[in-house]
Amino acid sequence: MKNHACEYPGCEKSFTRAEHLRRHALNHEQPHNGLTCERCSVHFRRPDLLARHMMRHEKRDKEAGGPGLGVLNTRKRARRARDGTIVMRPSQREMRAARSTSAPSYSDSDFVEEEGEEQHVGEAPLSPPNSGSEPTSISIDEIDPFLAPMVPGGPFEPYAEPIPGQSDAADGSFNVGLDGTIDSFGMDTATDFNLPFAATCNYNWLFDVASLDDAFHHFDFPLGFDTEPFPNALDTGYIQPIDNYDGPSALLEVASRMNKGQESQVTLSRVAPEILKLDWMSGPSFLGPNLRPQLPQLCENSRQGILSLVMQTSPMGIDGQPLTVDSPLLTLGALQEYCDLFFSRFNVTYPLVHQPTFNPDIVDPVFLGAILFMGATYSTREAHQLAVGVHDKLRNQLLCHQDFSPQPALWVLQTMLLIDCFGKMRAGPKQRESAQLFHCVLIKLIRRSNCCNIQDLPHLPRSDGLEQAWRQAMDAEQRKRLAMHCFMWDTQHAVLFSQSLCMSAFEIRSCLPCSAAAWEASSAQKWEDLAVGEINRPFLTVLKGYITPGSVSRPRELNAFSRTFVLHGLMSVSADLKRRDQITLRSETPERAGAWIPRMSRSYDLWKVDFDADCLAMKLAQTADPRRFTALKMEAHALYHAACLALYVEVLDLQIVAGAMQILGRAVTPADQSRSQRNILRWLHEDFGSSTAAARHASHLLQDAVLSLHDWDQKDAFHFSWCLYLATLACWVFHRGMDFSSSEGRLSVDLSSLIVMMTNCPSTTELTALSGKYDPKPLVAAMAQQLASVRWAVVHDAMKVLVGLS
Repeated sequence: MKNHACEYPGCEKSFTRAEHLRRHALNHEQPHNGLTCERCSVHFRRPDLLARHMMRHEKRDKEAGGPGLGVLNTRKRARRARDGTIVMRPSQREMRAARSTSAPSYSDSDFVEEEGEEQHVGEAPLSPPNSGSEPTSISIDEIDPFLAPMVPGGPFEPYAEPIPGQSDAADGSFNVGLDGTIDSFGMDTATDFNLPFAATCNYNWLFDVASLDDAFHHFDFPLGFDTEPFPNALDTGYIQPIDNYDGPSALLEVASRMNKGQESQVTLSRVAPEILKLDWMSGPSFLGPNLRPQLPQLCENSRQGILSLVMQTSPMGIDGQPLTVDSPLLTLGALQEYCDLFFSRFNVTYPLVHQPTFNPDIVDPVFLGAILFMGATYSTREAHQLAVGVHDKLRNQLLCHQDFSPQPALWVLQTMLLIDCFGKMRAGPKQRESAQLFHCVLIKLIRRSNCCNIQDLPHLPRSDGLEQAWRQAMDAEQRKRLAMHCFMWDTQHAVLFSQSLCMSAFEIRSCLPCSAAAWEASSAQKWEDLAVGEINRPFLTVLKGYITPGSVSRPRELNAFSRTFVLHGLMSVSADLKRRDQITLRSETPERAGAWIPRMSRSYDLWKVDFDADCLAMKLAQTADPRRFTALKMEAHALYHAACLALYVEVLDLQIVAGAMQILGRAVTPADQSRSQRNILRWLHEDFGSSTAAARHASHLLQDAVLSLHDWDQKDAFHFSWCLYLATLACWVFHRGMDFSSSEGRLSVDLSSLIVMMTNCPSTTELTALSGKYDPKPLVAAMAQQLASVRWAVVHDAMKVLVGLS
């Protein structure tokens, strides 16, 4: 009921909430002529709306590189004309009606141009449209064929998961634009409540087209370095200090300045002496400092809190007997080992908890327990069994905690993410099924928080408040990384396990993570010294640089975590485009199904070009720890090749034709087997381009894995073993086809020779000729042995499939 009526004379409006009435009353209190933006002539009747508009200008300026450089698109129709009068720009519907009836078009003298029309040809705004922004090619009153209200559950999706970006009135996220600004009045309430973040207008922005189907016809962009050669691609006159670069980057900057003709004495006098003195072989590492900070130390009080927590769960030992408080697995030394393993292994691969500010003496025992027992999974089988037993009850402890609420504290969200990760990737089928449900709750709470909208680095204060500023900055960084890790694991499960996407890349409106050096800084002063040189790079803008290179320059300098996160962004877009193909009726345009695959493959290749350049720079600098460097390279390469493989073949079909009897707890039916066999036969004998592309990526993944076999601990990256499994299946099917019964007529060859032959075929034709020629049993046997040592039920089931094939 609209019980709050406006009392202004002549106004008959009423509202359901008092705050809406108070906001409306501001319209009557302002002078009749209102307020006008000096930059773009947009007219407002209230100062709060003008202030919000100016904040958006500032945001665009910051993204574009400096004051006055940003371009802001707005749906506001009221403008102040050159003669001072207020005019209304025609709506999209009115202009379409005018065109359809051949009515005279509106001229520039009738109204002031929209900001978007002031751009030069070929340019595009650096920020994606807000949730309420008007799409490029479709208005809000038209039906969008790409949007569907529901995602149909496939045969291997046992749970109803949220649609990417789906929100409801309780989320508090439906009115937040993709640039982090509030856009409460962009659309009607019902539309805002139900609009997915991955709307068509967002994809039109990402691909820089008026209609998404137009994005996949001509995309022949080169693999060269269309990147920012130094942190600011715009010529602002600002010169970054040379010591903020590693050697190759410094040389790149000088080369870029020379290419632009900036050879003035002033520029060279500042840069050249620095370069000549620079020992670039000792430059800083992209991975951050090699010396790890001192690990957190547990005390007896911390142990007592953990013992109290453990005894409530009644854990059982690996022998089936109940554990007691005096068990060797629960001594202070054992718990300290679990803590060390968490921070030296898990938190290195997945930098989630800020180690320098973490104090085990003051954190909640439930949070500390989630950390310790995640670390225990890297220890002995007995410790891992204990961790699984505690995990089964840890979720209940958290849900019943007094701090658990619809908008929980950071530690609650971190604990939930660790429990979610443990259940999915460090335990058995029972824990995985529970984690699948828990995952939806976690995402809902992340959307209610500000974790997806961490934008700017905090202002650096004077030394008296430096400690507090450091802790606040690292709190914000942890929130950002929490949402990013949840997004990455969600994306991996969508692409590598054929699960439904629960998060969309368009939900991550944050800037990319800070550098490893700033993240690992052991004190506020060290952090301040590093934070001065940090550059905010909006994730979605960087992602657009890989999908539409001509519109946005790709930044040359990205830290390792940021680079990996961008790859997950590309994977998420690919998974969502695949979903759109599955739910869109294309009876008249069947050729458009899968039309996006070549373009996304090219985007993956662009990413790998930049990533490999980073790896070469790190190797030349010789400052990165060899094992850590190898781990970084192999984790990313495996994910890249597996993501490309998933572009060209359905991974579920590979598993089913290989003989998997169940997938993620769901039994494979005869109908599933028949469908997958038809798909694989078509893939092998009709779609040669896809089958050879998938086989090539699979063989490169296997070759890299074998070459680095003892150079790093492959079990630290949870996805790596699964990527090996998928690559092995792809090679098996490529060589054996659908004939699994006999090896007659095929040449017997050792593992090394088979992989080398596949990776060194100079042409697709020659690689196709290898199909069905060799027996891949040695490959399958070797990979089964490799997977046998992984303590993860999903990988254990995969190992059984490979044993059956060999």
